[in-house]
Amino acid sequence: IKNLVVRDCIIHGARYAGMQMLNVVGALVEGNYIYDSYNAATGTSYCITVGDGQDMKVIGNTLKEARHCITTGGFSPARRLVYSGNTCNVHLDQNTNWAIDTHADTEFIIIANNVCDGIFMSGRNAQVIGNTCTGASFDNSGAALPLITVNVYANSDYYVIENNVLTNDAALTGGTGVYFVPRAANTTHNLISIKNNYIQVPTYGILLTPASAAITGTTINKLVISGNDITS
Repeated sequence: IKNLVVRDCIIHGARYAGMQMLNVVGALVEGNYIYDSYNAATGTSYCITVGDGQDMKVIGNTLKEARHCITTGGFSPARRLVYSGNTCNVHLDQNTNWAIDTHADTEFIIIANNVCDGIFMSGRNAQVIGNTCTGASFDNSGAALPLITVNVYANSDYYVIENNVLTNDAALTGGTGVYFVPRAANTTHNLISIKNNYIQVPTYGILLTPASAAITGTTINKLVISGNDITS
């Protein structure tokens, strides 16, 4: 499907996905209100899924009450994507996940100026800029999840994480602002830039660490960490 436009729709009560994009090129999804997508029985519930495709924009939507409000990848590569200006809140009973989620087969993605319950990035070549992330997600122990997580499985040209506002309740245990975690050995990254973020969390403001002692050989050619305001 080419040049699809989905605009100003209200969708609710879908128990898998309010909207699913597969084999789509050049789509615009704008100004929609999607809610009540949670399915406790299956553990899979989304407002918008972008399974594969390219050159797509998801802009200015209100997305609520799902496991992930936007999830990306999982079928075949999803690339050249823009998620901007969305409001994304997970279901109150689904508090072990991030509102915006991408799988490892996602690349060349911009996640910008969203207000959301955290961002989980497993693709490569990503820009995460100007988002406001709050600590509404918790793991099964009751500890706060990282507000921006970058899981690294492959070589990359860049990861840019800049000008975000990341806040977590100081009463919670745990909690990290930006968590960069290699999960495959011997990966190379030309640029990692973590700049000008405001981070208020009780534990680590910025944490770069491999997933385990077996994950060795990570190379970062240029690492920039500057201008961040980190407080507890």
